Amino acid sequence: MAVFVLLGLFAATVVVYETGGTTYPYPYVILLPVILAAAVFKIPGGLVAGLIAALCIGPWMPLDVENEVMQTTRAWVFRLVMFLMIGGFTGLLAMLMYLRQQESVARERIDPVTGLLSPVASIRLIAGADPIEQLPQPPGYAVVVAFEGLSAVLRALGIEASNRAICQIGRALEAAMGPDRLVTRIHGSTFGIALPSGMRSLRDFVEDMEERMPATIPFENFSLLLLPRFGLARLTEEDRLAGHAFRKAMAGLTLARKHGRRVGRYSSSFDMSARRSLVLLSDFERALREEELEVHFQPKVDLVTREIMGVEALVRWRDIVSGNIPPSIFVPIVEKTTLIDQMTRYVAQTAIRQLAQWQRQGIELELALNLSPPLLGNPDFMNFLKALPQEYGIDPTRIEIEITENALIENADALLRVLHDLNGSGFRLAIDDFGTGYSSLLYLKNFPISTVKLDQSFVRDLPDNEASAAISAMTAAVCKRMKTRIVAEGIETPESEAFLLEQGFDVGQGFLYSEPLSAKDITDWITAYRANLPIQQPA
Repeated sequence: MAVFVLLGLFAATVVVYETGGTTYPYPYVILLPVILAAAVFKIPGGLVAGLIAALCIGPWMPLDVENEVMQTTRAWVFRLVMFLMIGGFTGLLAMLMYLRQQESVARERIDPVTGLLSPVASIRLIAGADPIEQLPQPPGYAVVVAFEGLSAVLRALGIEASNRAICQIGRALEAAMGPDRLVTRIHGSTFGIALPSGMRSLRDFVEDMEERMPATIPFENFSLLLLPRFGLARLTEEDRLAGHAFRKAMAGLTLARKHGRRVGRYSSSFDMSARRSLVLLSDFERALREEELEVHFQPKVDLVTREIMGVEALVRWRDIVSGNIPPSIFVPIVEKTTLIDQMTRYVAQTAIRQLAQWQRQGIELELALNLSPPLLGNPDFMNFLKALPQEYGIDPTRIEIEITENALIENADALLRVLHDLNGSGFRLAIDDFGTGYSSLLYLKNFPISTVKLDQSFVRDLPDNEASAAISAMTAAVCKRMKTRIVAEGIETPESEAFLLEQGFDVGQGFLYSEPLSAKDITDWITAYRANLPIQQPA
C-alpha cells in the first residue's frame, strides 16, 4: 500500500507541474494519496504523506510554469501546515474508526457477562471461519450443560447480581475444562463446550467434569448449588460448516429434560419429529383457514338417573390428504403456538352456538369446554369467552370450563385470580385428567372447582385393578364430603359403570355410551336415547 501512496504522490506532482503550477486548482489532487495514507496507516501515515506532498509541490514547484514565476515561501509553508493538518486529522478519524470497529469485534467475540467466547464467535471458530483465531483441530463433539434450579434464585437477585453469579459459574466451568477446550455461554446459565475428536467417550467426560466442577459456588452471603444437566452430540463436518455446532447438543438437553434424566444424547429421531411438527403446524394453519376443523360432542350420562345431562366439545381434524388426525397428535404441538388461541375460539364459538340451537329445539344440556393454560392468561381471549354466552342467549352456569390438573399444578398462583373471575362470571370449573399429576384435593379448597374428572387411565381397568379401585374410591369419597361433582371419563364396560356407581360417582362418559359425534349425529343420538329407542351409531 505504501508503494501506491508514493506512486500517487509522484503522479499528482507531475499533474500539478504539467497543468501550469500551483496557481491553478490542480495542486489539491495531491491530497488524494495523503488521505489514502491516513486511512491505511492512521496518524503517522497521514503526517508523513502530508509532509511529502507539501515538499513535492513546495519551494521548487513554480507558481506559474509558463511565466517561470516561483512561489513565495509563505505560500508553500502555509500549504505544508495545511497538508500536515489534513493528513493528521484524517489519520485520527481513521484511527478512531478502527478502534470502534475493534471494540465492536470484541463485543461480538466476547460474552459481556462471563468474558467467555460468545456463541457467534465460537460457531465461527468451530467452522474454521474466524479471522482472528483457529483451533488446532476441528472438534468432534459438542456438549451443552445447563445449571438448573438457578432460575428462581437469579430472578430474586436482580440483573446485576445475577450476571455476577453467572460470571462465577462460567469461570468455574472454564477452569474445570482447562485451556484446550472451547467454552461459551449460550444463554442464561446454559453453556456450550466443544471437545476434540480424540475423546474416549462422552460419558467419561461427564463423569470427569462432575469431579472437577465444584458442587457449590460461594456467592455473597450464601452458596449457589450447581445441578448440571447435559446434552451431548457428535459433530459432523456438515454441522461445523453449517454453523450448527450446538444445535444437536441442545436437542439432547431437551430430551434429558423431557425424560427427567441427567444426561441426554441427540438422536436423529428428534430432527424427524421436529420436521413433522413443522409440517403439521403448516397444515394445521391451512386447516384453520380453510375450515377443515370440526367440533364433535361426547355425551355425559347421570349414573343415577341415566339421563343425558351434558356433552363435552372436542375438536376433530379431517385433513384432505391424511384423513382423520387424532387430537393427541396435533393438540400438544398447537398448544405451544399462538394457533391454540384461534383453534379454541373456533371450538368455543361453534359449541356455544350449537348449545343455543339445542336450547331452541328444547334439548337442555350442559356444555364442557377444554381450555389450554396459556389462554387463561390472555385477557383478550378471556373477554371473548365471557362474551359468548350473552351473544347466544345462554346461561353461563350451563358451561363448564375444564382445566387439566397439570395446568393447576404449574400455574396455581397465576390461575387463582383468573379462575375466581371466570366463576364470578357464572362459568363452572372442572379439574380434568385428575390423578395424572401431583394429585391434591387441596384444589377443592383453594379454587372454585365444582367438578373433578377422574382420568380414564384409572377407569378403563375397573373393577379388576385394585390400585385403580382404591384411587377411585378415595377420590369419590372426598368429593362427596366436599359436595363436588365427580365424573368418570373413559367408561367402556357395564362392569366399570356399575362399580363406579357403587363407589358414588355422579356422571359417566365414555365409549360405553357413545364416541364423540358430529352435532347432527349427537342430536339424533340424544333424541333416540331419550325416546328409549335402539341407537344406531353412524358408520
